[in-house]
Amino acid sequence: MVPAAKMAVAAVVAWSVARLFDDTQSFIAAYAAVFMVAGTVYRSLLDAARQVTTVVLGVLVAFVAVLVIPWPPAELGVAVFAGMMLGSWRRLGPDGIWVGVVALLMVTFGTADDVSYLALRVGEAVFGAVVGIAVNALVAPPLRLRAGGRAVAALSADLANLLTAAAAGLRGGWAEDDARGWRRSACQLEVAARHAENEIGHGHESLRLNSRRRRRTGLAHPSVEDRRLSVLRALVRHTQQLTETLAASAEPASTLPATGTTFDARLADPVDTLAEAVRAYRDPHSHRLDRDALTAALAHARDRRAAMARIVPSPDLDPPKDWSTHAAALVAVERALRTLTDAPDPADTR
Repeated sequence: MVPAAKMAVAAVVAWSVARLFDDTQSFIAAYAAVFMVAGTVYRSLLDAARQVTTVVLGVLVAFVAVLVIPWPPAELGVAVFAGMMLGSWRRLGPDGIWVGVVALLMVTFGTADDVSYLALRVGEAVFGAVVGIAVNALVAPPLRLRAGGRAVAALSADLANLLTAAAAGLRGGWAEDDARGWRRSACQLEVAARHAENEIGHGHESLRLNSRRRRRTGLAHPSVEDRRLSVLRALVRHTQQLTETLAASAEPASTLPATGTTFDARLADPVDTLAEAVRAYRDPHSHRLDRDALTAALAHARDRRAAMARIVPSPDLDPPKDWSTHAAALVAVERALRTLTDAPDPADTR
């Protein structure tokens, strides 16, 4: 409701003032004003620069086309073609199409050779942009700090659920389809991670040139969510390595050795520890990292890997042809545990 109300105010102010100078085409000012309120204060400035640039270029293209070409159909065709070509400039982004549209409107209105008329159109666009920026900056300037936290929490929940499911499968017996499902879920976490990164970026942008940044909002700064996301991204990579190892070993044509039920049951414990620690990133105020449990799990994983490296398996484990699958799985879990052990507490907002 707040952005919609701000758009309405900006449109009314820009349109009312513009009508004092021209009561026929004053919609341009209102149009420009509305678009300036659609994003953050910083984004409003960038949008204003692009909008004004597209209008100026469109007006100039129309003026030159009419000045040089004597035949109206050719004027229109050349103006639209040149406008669209100029509009493809990457710095104009999606607004570039308006260069050709403005040129089309000026030519079809029959006013492309009227310098005073064209100057008025440019002035209205600039005035509308100024009104939109002013409304956006002075009336409840938008802060986008919640979305990043929600995205990080969602990523944490998805990762914790995956690890919990994998641990349950390791204890209860798993098959190739289970491992493929874990691997697929681990790969899909990349999408959630990129979404969280984008939302945090919007949060950083919303603080730029924003007067509300100096007030207490009760929300975590985007840099805090950056730190949490950095940890979760590392955990996603290690989880992908773990699931890839298990899935590869389960393939019928694989030359990798199967891990075995005894090893799987032991591996499930540190994976469960990982899942519980990841939940602290979903709700840092309700969960804390159990560093004692993480340290114990890390020591266990290292000891098992070291034993395999010395080719001294446990008495109750039948040695396979090689320990490569077991070592790869343990290394992935060990690196994930090390990441969490070295990470700051997720509840730390400093």
